[in-house]
Amino acid sequence: MTHAVKYIAAALAVVIAVTVFVSVSKNSVPETTSYLSTTAPQNVDPATQPAAPVTAAPVAPTVPGAPVTVDPAASVTAATVPGTPVAPATDASVPAADATTAPAAMSRSEQIAAMAKAINDVKAMTDFNAHKVQSINVQLTDCSLSALTSLINRILQKFISSKDVSYTFSGGKAYDSAEEKEVTVSEAIPPTNRNVTVNEAGIASFSAAASGANTVYTLVFKPETATLSNPAPAYEAGMCDYLDLGGLDISPASLTSATINYEGTTVTVTVDPNGRLLEYHTVMPLNGVGEGSAMGLSASGTIKGSLDELWTFTW
Repeated sequence: MTHAVKYIAAALAVVIAVTVFVSVSKNSVPETTSYLSTTAPQNVDPATQPAAPVTAAPVAPTVPGAPVTVDPAASVTAATVPGTPVAPATDASVPAADATTAPAAMSRSEQIAAMAKAINDVKAMTDFNAHKVQSINVQLTDCSLSALTSLINRILQKFISSKDVSYTFSGGKAYDSAEEKEVTVSEAIPPTNRNVTVNEAGIASFSAAASGANTVYTLVFKPETATLSNPAPAYEAGMCDYLDLGGLDISPASLTSATINYEGTTVTVTVDPNGRLLEYHTVMPLNGVGEGSAMGLSASGTIKGSLDELWTFTW
């Protein structure tokens, strides 16, 4: 997912860069070329996060380890060695959740813990098959140079593409045909390079329902806002990737301000009777506004979009 949100981030960069460059051109300033790149995930400072995340299994407490601008996508990087199982994030205050226990007999906290455990267990595995279907939708809704709106929306489509990728993990690694590189389990399955932690204070709604012999958990996060200086959404960062906009390079322009509004991401997790993860579906609607400057000139753009990513697992 981290790569998907980075594409949404690139969309904002395009808006700022194009509008600034056109403004520069109109003022007879020599034309320059921009290169877009994103930065590696950043660690979220635990001191800034809401207290008591609900996590998978109770062990000794650990210290957890980014559209558009819509965007964000980076993460709390928990340093891992490729192929090495990722230890589930824990919280001693959360009771152990037996994934084989009927959901109806479990408390809400135990249900959330069971859901998180199913995801984190997969991130600790090394040999299995998975499939990802991902789609991104981003549109420029407002621009300081309104005449460029249609042009920029056409450019944005170059950063957006649906992905349908099959992974065969062996020894904790698999080839990602969309990214054209080898990835580890923890890199591929969101949240990137860290385990799932859920803070109940950030939940708008949660349910656990039977679907045949399986259990379907549905979690909706409360709306959140992130900024250029505080890029990590307090609650969604525990389960979803986000982007550190401060790492965007749209030189010679620079991003001077940004606000990202997460409109209430929905995560649906399907688990079999043995607690094994079958499906992991994230729908993230968001919108954002960014401002940039170059050579004394400024530009702004507003974007609305969404990320839809479905993972399925075969056991």
